[in-house]
Parts: sequence; C-alpha cells; structure tokens
Amino acid sequence: MLIRFLVEPSFRTANKVGLALFFFFYLLGHIFISTITFLTLKYVSPDTGFSGSAQKLVSAFLSVLFLHYLLRTFFKISIFHLISKRTIRWASMLFASCLFLMISTSLAIMFKFPNVTSLIKFISIDTPLQFSLLALFFTAFHEEVVFRGLLSKAIFNWKASLISSILIPSIMFSVIHLPDTELNSYEIFYVTFYFFLIGLLLQYLSLVTNGLESAIGIHWAHNAAAVYLLMAQSTNNEKGFNLILLLVDILSVLITIVTIQYTYTYVCKLKLKSPL
Repeated sequence: MLIRFLVEPSFRTANKVGLALFFFFYLLGHIFISTITFLTLKYVSPDTGFSGSAQKLVSAFLSVLFLHYLLRTFFKISIFHLISKRTIRWASMLFASCLFLMISTSLAIMFKFPNVTSLIKFISIDTPLQFSLLALFFTAFHEEVVFRGLLSKAIFNWKASLISSILIPSIMFSVIHLPDTELNSYEIFYVTFYFFLIGLLLQYLSLVTNGLESAIGIHWAHNAAAVYLLMAQSTNNEKGFNLILLLVDILSVLITIVTIQYTYTYVCKLKLKSPL
C-alpha cells in the first residue's frame, strides 16, 4: 500500500501531550544547537568561508543526534526507523544522488553552460570540496528525516490524512527556505513555490520507494549542485533571479524520480506502488 511508509504505531498510540512535548523539545534544542554553533564558529574563523560549512555540518550532525535521543526517550524508536523500516538501502541513496547529478549536469550544460570553457571554470572552483559535501549531506539527511519522515508520519498517524501528511510538511519545508536576499515579491513567490514543489516531489518519492534513502540522495545532490552553481555564478559575476534555472532544477528532480521509479519497477522488479 502507498501509505505503509507513513504508518508508525509509536506515533499512533502516543497522546497529544506527548507529541506536543516532543516537538517542543526538539524545536527548542535545534534552535539552541544552531545558535551555539553559529556563535562559536563565527569567533573561531570569522573571515573564512570554512566557518559557514562547519556551522552547517556541526549543527546538522548535533541536531540528528538530539533527534535520535528524543525518539528513543519518547517513542523507543531509532532515527533510522524514520528512514526505513528495513535495513537502510545505502546503494539506493548513492544511485539517486549520482543519477540526479548526471541529469542536472546534462541540463545545466544545455541551459546554463553552452560551452566547454564555462563548464571547466565551474568545476575548477577552489573550495574545500570534501568538507562542503559532507556538510551538505548531513543537512539533507536532517531535513529529510524531519520533514518527510518525522512530520509526515506524525501528522498521518494523528490525523490519518494522506493529503495533510504530504501538504503540511511541504509547506513548512518551503517556509524555512524563504530567501533572505533582495528579491521582489514575485521572485519570492517563485522561489517559495519552487521549494514547495521540491518538497512534494521528494515526499512522493519516499512514498513510492517506501523509504527516505532515494529522497536523501537527491536532496544531497541537489544541495551540492545548487551551492556550486551559485559559486560559479559569483565567479562569473552573475547576479539576480533566474527563473529558468529553477525550472531546469525542478525538471532535473522530476526526471530523476521518474527514472528511479522506472528502474525499480522494471529493472529491479520491486513493483513500486504509484499514487497516480
């Protein structure tokens, strides 16, 4: 069944006060962790780009550990239980990330990098690659577990509504990604709606694959591609809002999800259920 990923007996049997306390402590702890790591690393390396990646890595890693502790305390389950009820399929995560990178790179070459010189300039940006990618992975891991795992399952088992468990986390996902740059109201709407669509697509993928592995893989690769694309724009002195770039990115995610579903259904013979 499509909803089997969302069914979580530990959330269904929990009372409303317990769920409210759980989310209150998690939100409070996450804010505290983010603030402390930001202030600490700001004074440790205030003039380097390294501090930004370090803050994301440490904050996401500590938030994941704190969430795992709360899940153990309140519901006696592991954080990995939110990702998959079976053994975590790391190969699926790697396949999804590599597939998205190949598809998004191909589309970027067509729409953003029309010649080889620009592509080489983009790839050869001087940056702490391994550290940044690790930070982006933990950020993607944390967001997927919270929005597509924790929130979706909690809402579904409390309200028993598939639509609510899909829409509410996607809306919240778009809200936390509101741009802090100087954009007009139309551009802010486009960016917010863009993240809402990304949230819906990743939620769909988690449902049809019965796990978060592929969604985490795409989210990590998406973050990596976005960061290095922005760095490339900065290197080329390109600024401003780019609607075509958002559309190409959504197309990349959509093609990746369709390819994953086709691969699992017809190549791996997993017979995924589709909500359509």
